[in-house]
Amino acid sequence: MAKAVRAWMGLLGTALAGSVMAAAPTVATEDVVDKIESPWDMAFMKDGTMFFTEKCKGLSVRLPSGAINKLHGLGGTSGYASTSADLFCDGQAGMMGVAIDPQFASNRFLYVYSSSNLGGKLGNRVIQRQHVGGPAHRRLIRKGGSGVWGAD
Repeated sequence: MAKAVRAWMGLLGTALAGSVMAAAPTVATEDVVDKIESPWDMAFMKDGTMFFTEKCKGLSVRLPSGAINKLHGLGGTSGYASTSADLFCDGQAGMMGVAIDPQFASNRFLYVYSSSNLGGKLGNRVIQRQHVGGPAHRRLIRKGGSGVWGAD
């Protein structure tokens, strides 16, 4: 009897495993931004707003309506609301990261991580930007590193 139960359980397990594999989900894709070069990082808000960086161009935002606004560009770029001459792209250097402040709803702060030659010194810096609808205010927070919001 025990042998028959084990055989039955093995057969049932095999049948169920096959049905689970057959129920694999399908994945649909949709292009939401096109004609960009070297997208590097993205940060999303609950309403669908997407801030994104292009390594050799700058920071842009895609609004829920689909409109794209170019916010802050590297030195030598055009079409951005503002640019910084010290921000540059070369090899692995460029505008890399973007993070939305956890208190964005009240303080409107974004943080951008980019390569810089500020003061003639090559390095990276974190720039705090206050996004208020027009050209954002910005200030240097620190040089070097990478940032992610965490529980600690």
